[in-house]
Amino acid sequence: MEIDLNMEHDQEMIQEGEDDVVGGGWWYVVHSSDEHNHPLLIKPSLTKFLRSHRNIPVEEVHFLRILHACNIPTSRQMQLMARFYENLENVPYIAKDIANLRASFRREHHHHDMQDTLAYFDRMKSEDKDFFYKIKLDEEDRVENLFWVDGASRRAYTNYHDCVSFDTTYLTNEYKMPFAPFIGINNHGQSVQFGCAFIRNELSASFEWMFRMFLEAMDGIAPTNIITDQDVAMRTAIVQDKILNVERKAESDTALSDPDFWCRNPIEKQMAKAYTRNIFYRFQREMMESMSYHCTHKIAYQFELTILDGPVPHYGYRNYSVMANWEEGTFSCNCCKFERDGILCCHILKVMTQIGIHQIPEAYILKRWTWDAEEALGEPGGKDKENSGKKEMPQEAWSTMVFASLREDFTKVAKIACRSQDGNKIVRTHLKAMKQELDVLARREEKKAREAAEENITMPSSSAPTEPDKPATAEKKTRRRRTSKPITVPTTSPSLPHISTNSHIQNPPVSNTKGRPQESTNKAPLDLATKKGKLCGHCKKPGKQFRSVRKD
Repeated sequence: MEIDLNMEHDQEMIQEGEDDVVGGGWWYVVHSSDEHNHPLLIKPSLTKFLRSHRNIPVEEVHFLRILHACNIPTSRQMQLMARFYENLENVPYIAKDIANLRASFRREHHHHDMQDTLAYFDRMKSEDKDFFYKIKLDEEDRVENLFWVDGASRRAYTNYHDCVSFDTTYLTNEYKMPFAPFIGINNHGQSVQFGCAFIRNELSASFEWMFRMFLEAMDGIAPTNIITDQDVAMRTAIVQDKILNVERKAESDTALSDPDFWCRNPIEKQMAKAYTRNIFYRFQREMMESMSYHCTHKIAYQFELTILDGPVPHYGYRNYSVMANWEEGTFSCNCCKFERDGILCCHILKVMTQIGIHQIPEAYILKRWTWDAEEALGEPGGKDKENSGKKEMPQEAWSTMVFASLREDFTKVAKIACRSQDGNKIVRTHLKAMKQELDVLARREEKKAREAAEENITMPSSSAPTEPDKPATAEKKTRRRRTSKPITVPTTSPSLPHISTNSHIQNPPVSNTKGRPQESTNKAPLDLATKKGKLCGHCKKPGKQFRSVRKD
């Protein structure tokens, strides 16, 4: 569009509107042309590439925030939105817009990692009374060490503290702090996390503080054995929710289903009731492997087991000796499987079958491999009686999912309705009726919310909020300004008794590099080994090459 401007001086108008005067006069439009001075886009789907025409609706911003919190990459988020819009061309924005939106999400928490972490820990503490965490600050109020463990892990540790594995991971976080998980084995033979920590460095002082916090969290119960595994698998971060889901699946399998029995031996039925399902299947394999041996009674309480045919899995071709004092109920084998794994070996089971023992003594049924129905299926503290129903999805998340589902359904209806005038008329009629019903519903919920507010009753988040008065608005603004400041920890917090109310917990120093530091190449002269020269491929002597050696 072209516009011609003409400036005419008018002293009276200048005096009346000095704020609007530009260059000492007024601008008047004397001619305009409605023809575009740039090429137009013929395809409407291309308008999203114009910065002035592309934007992300508010509802979709909320949905993309959830996807971002789930670490779904930008390309995958774009594919999901294309699925909602039927195809990629209908999406009114591009992948770069989603990338910029995700960058804005990350900036919201920039430099506030520790404040967000402590707020999350406090929320977990309110939901789980056994949740435990401790932090240690340096002289600049920066987090130096951090340790935490939830209530389920603390309760599991009381039964399975016989062996704990501990190792530190690579320094892949922004602050180059080693991550140190405590891993154990539960009664299903699965890995379970007993706590984890971030430490500033791998010095003895940091490890001493971490182990003190671990013992404090576990009520002073030290692990019977603690090992350090340098396997790469131990260096991967273990997701607590995934571990808990696997554990709950194993508990439900043990309680709600019957195992497949291999034989009708009373010992097998006894251990099916005592052991968890995974451990029972391991025990069952030992019973099956007992058929691979021939048992011979030597002298007194000594028995010898020889292989019938071929190697036995995990035992090979070796013969074994078993001491079985059936009068005192003591059994031992030189394979030492019970001492190692806490499960009777196939050799002892073979001897028991031969001498007619149909029940395993209680001394050979370790409690750590057993299960209790009330403990496995019920919540601690009787929470299952108070909250027997399923936990519902939070209102905000539920609304986002319903919005996405409804939008997809409305898109399909719109594609059919836009084909004809009659279809458009039908949709418009129903839309008008739906709007009227929704308005009535909104007014009814608003009335309930006002009545509840008068009676000091907290309504669910689905209720429409009431119109706040001026004092409430001022209070809301004050609260918003207050939350924008760094979060401080009160002195009454049991986890941080040494922190003053005026101190602001800050993030650890940010590192410019990630990963473990490489070993220094500057070694002492005595440590420098002489490099081995290349050997000749023909005579195998150093200092020669194959082509310089004459074949005889």
